[in-house]
Amino acid sequence: MLVAYTALSVVNTTAVSVGNRRKEFALQRLTGATRGQVLRMMTVEGALVAVTGLLLGGVAAASTLVPFGYALGGAGAISGPPGIALTVIGGGLVLTLAATLVPTWWALRSRPVEAARA
Repeated sequence: MLVAYTALSVVNTTAVSVGNRRKEFALQRLTGATRGQVLRMMTVEGALVAVTGLLLGGVAAASTLVPFGYALGGAGAISGPPGIALTVIGGGLVLTLAATLVPTWWALRSRPVEAARA
């Protein structure tokens, strides 16, 4: 349940913040950028946000798991099936990119002049 709430929170926050940038996208379009260029820019931005979030989340998780491993008499190494880590990483990347690109695509549907005036 905690994972679902976190995913919903990340998607909602990202979608709202991207949706609030309609005017910026319109101004970029009016100065010569194409829809594809704006979408590529937002893809790179979404990927950077996802990678940063995953790295910081990994550091936060390791800061609790490594001492716990030492307390149990182990070497402090994080163990477990790699499939779980890959699923979390892939899910985080897909959720962040979807929450970035869908609102961007939606914002780019309107004409740039109308969006810039709004």
